[in-house]
Amino acid sequence: MGVSEQPEAMTRTDRLIILFVALAVIVASRLLTPDPSGYGTHRQLLMLPCFFRALTDLPCPLCGLTTAFTLTARGRIVEAFESHILGPPLFAATVLVALTSALALLPGMSRLKRSLSILHSPTLARWLFLLFLVAWPLDLYLYLVQH
Repeated sequence: MGVSEQPEAMTRTDRLIILFVALAVIVASRLLTPDPSGYGTHRQLLMLPCFFRALTDLPCPLCGLTTAFTLTARGRIVEAFESHILGPPLFAATVLVALTSALALLPGMSRLKRSLSILHSPTLARWLFLLFLVAWPLDLYLYLVQH
């Protein structure tokens, strides 16, 4: 107890995978057409409809996130926030991860490489989980006010 988490150093392969995934998300966000309803864009990726929404007619914690990414990629920030409150910040974080991952592949970037090790830390997952726990009630409130 009391021992701080020390993430393992990332390998070049780790950085390439992270860069590839981040770039794939950015490109897909630009190629997909945002669903005018504010959610459902993920269906273009042949994903199933949201089970939670089908049962409750309320958005789940992830409803609207793909649509928010596609809207953010087009510069339609207000609409993106209306689709999912975390969409624009998470899209910006994805772009930042892509840029820093690409830079970390260059020689002589040891400080940047160390800072990217947070991506392997359970702390990041905990913060993301906490963000979604806080954002979901806000998304539900905004949904109920609009409908």
